[in-house]
Amino acid sequence: HSRQIVMDNMEGLMNGETISASLSSPGDGDLVLSKKYEDEKMYQFWHYIESIALNVEEKAIHIRYEDENYLRLVNADTGEDEDLVFDVSYWKMVEENTVNYVGG
Repeated sequence: HSRQIVMDNMEGLMNGETISASLSSPGDGDLVLSKKYEDEKMYQFWHYIESIALNVEEKAIHIRYEDENYLRLVNADTGEDEDLVFDVSYWKMVEENTVNYVGG
């Protein structure tokens, strides 16, 4: 089984739209990316929130592709940018590693 994250609305994402992070893979299209908890934790000078895949649509994070470089979290209620972007844990680009939300 592949655990590669594939977004449902890749076209919207690539066009710079803010989208709900619903997934077409892994799973059967019933998962969304969410926050494991709401309060940010600290590691050295980085603040972060761990990611989790859930089958609760209203818990989906909202994201936008920025500067053809990174995925930024956007507050679903206000539409304001959050100071968090996707980050592959410890920059280790290996299968089964985690992706979390990190800010400086």
